[in-house]
Amino acid sequence: MKKIFLSIAIVGLTFAMTSCDGNADSLKELKELNETLDEIKNNDVDELTSSNMDLKEVNDLYSIRIPNDFSITTSLNSDASLQYNNLASEKYFIVIDEDKQEFIDAMKEGDIYDDKLSVADNFASIQISGFRSGMKIISQTQIGKETINGMDARTFTFDAEVPGINVPISYFTAYVVGKDRIYTLMGWTLESAKAQYKNEAKKIMQSIKEI
Repeated sequence: MKKIFLSIAIVGLTFAMTSCDGNADSLKELKELNETLDEIKNNDVDELTSSNMDLKEVNDLYSIRIPNDFSITTSLNSDASLQYNNLASEKYFIVIDEDKQEFIDAMKEGDIYDDKLSVADNFASIQISGFRSGMKIISQTQIGKETINGMDARTFTFDAEVPGINVPISYFTAYVVGKDRIYTLMGWTLESAKAQYKNEAKKIMQSIKEI
């Protein structure tokens, strides 16, 4: 099984809404508001992906959109099927894919697979445990449940102190379960640049689709 040492994530556009009473006018207003928010969300995603992100297809397995100011590289992770970075902005992004059934079988053989949990929950739990053993996490989000283009996914964002690096690093990670493959989407940057990379990282991860 592949070993993952650095990561990135965050997924999902969320909208907070207040509750309405049960009368017809309120329900109509709520429906119209939902439609308006969906339109805004879709337009926002379309605008971002079409104006400054390029579509990449990888090994006839998946496609993903990468910012057009990123450059392809091979130096980030030897297991990655996709690696891009923007060195000037200290932004990095990789995707690691592996066989879903092989992952399940390996975890069960090692007696660390929980049959009570979904594949996505097992996948995220095991990968996050790996991070904890390799670095000191200094802040983190809750693990989020998402659906990315029909695929079950878990997301996790954290800041960490990494051995050999004298400044904190911010990571955005997503663990996505496809039909026959599982995908780890990982991006990272300096903690001081976290706010500038956050939304961009979300857009990259939201764009992954199986071919």
